[in-house]
Amino acid sequence: MARQATVTTRQTRLNVRSGPSISTSIIGKLNRGQAITIGDQTISEGGWTWVDYNGGWVCQQDPRYSYPFLNIVIPPEETQPAPAEPEPAPVTPDYDAITAGLLSQFGSDDQEIRPGHSVPIDGSAVQFEDSKYHADEYSINKNWQANKHRGEMSRDELRSLDRMSPEYMQNKSGYPVIERFDSVKGYYIYNYKMDYERDNLSSDLAGLRDTLNIGIEGRDELYRQYTEYYNRFKTVNPNDALSKTFAHVFFVRPDCNVLTRRGSQFILPTGIEDNPNFYYAYKKSPELLRQLVNDAGYDHDFMLYLSNKARSFQLNDEFINYDTYGKAMTGHKVVYGKTNVESKTAGDFSITYEDDRDLHVYNLHKLWTDYISNVYQAIFNPKTEYMQERILGYVAN
Repeated sequence: MARQATVTTRQTRLNVRSGPSISTSIIGKLNRGQAITIGDQTISEGGWTWVDYNGGWVCQQDPRYSYPFLNIVIPPEETQPAPAEPEPAPVTPDYDAITAGLLSQFGSDDQEIRPGHSVPIDGSAVQFEDSKYHADEYSINKNWQANKHRGEMSRDELRSLDRMSPEYMQNKSGYPVIERFDSVKGYYIYNYKMDYERDNLSSDLAGLRDTLNIGIEGRDELYRQYTEYYNRFKTVNPNDALSKTFAHVFFVRPDCNVLTRRGSQFILPTGIEDNPNFYYAYKKSPELLRQLVNDAGYDHDFMLYLSNKARSFQLNDEFINYDTYGKAMTGHKVVYGKTNVESKTAGDFSITYEDDRDLHVYNLHKLWTDYISNVYQAIFNPKTEYMQERILGYVAN
């Protein structure tokens, strides 16, 4: 049976092949939005859905994509044939019951239905005749669909609306795309996924911005504007604005000899347990000491407490060493550059922290510097292997 369909590929054209398989030769191509007439449908190995078109085959659904390549216009009677229903016998409304209901609900029978109007008592919009009706005449029926939509609709139109048929759900471009018809629930299922790149919406937005003189450039185009043209009025380009940045600082934990494992517990090693600062920290906040130990039971090597508390940092500028050659009578010398290695190998930096109410940032740095000072004075002993290999265990990166 011949059916109408629209090509819904999102970026490339749709191939027409000699057979229902991607291994067959390409004999033509279809453009996006092109309306075609198709015939029989078949499903190949792997879940590919193919339809017959003009002596060739076109892929309607690729299992690798979540959207179809063809939007097939399916007549309602073809997808879900409605069983023949016997015409119901005419029902005479019980006006006394309606009046009693109005009195109990509104306290008045002013809205009583006039005799001669075939209005279903149960509020069904499709139980009776297929003639046109208007919702305003039956405002007392609160459950009536016509009252909900406030318009004139026939029985078939209401049934089509209940099934969410394409004529009510899709726009002129065929969006959203029909995914399937749920025969159990009795209505269409649509795919609302939208891919701005594949649907060519990015190019449409670019054209709209160009029409409205709102520039939108890619990285290379934006950079080229600054290399080819001079911005004499220093106007700000919103596409080039650096809106917000964050400083991320990470420290690798040192391996100070301030904790020793005993099973699953940590204890102070001999020589440190008598120090009041370290003993107090061990009793009040042992997590601080774990930040100074490599084998601290974490699944990473970082001092994340300091990283989470850091708000900004300042580094010295990178510079290049120079030297001079010769000297003119006026005192001028030839200056030539040498290397920038010195500025990369040593220097100072500052970090701004936001401390908590227990001053953990301050106490962590104090314990760290106290340990270094005591190691230098031979009051604390580093780990044995570090002394043998001459390694500074308290250094962090």
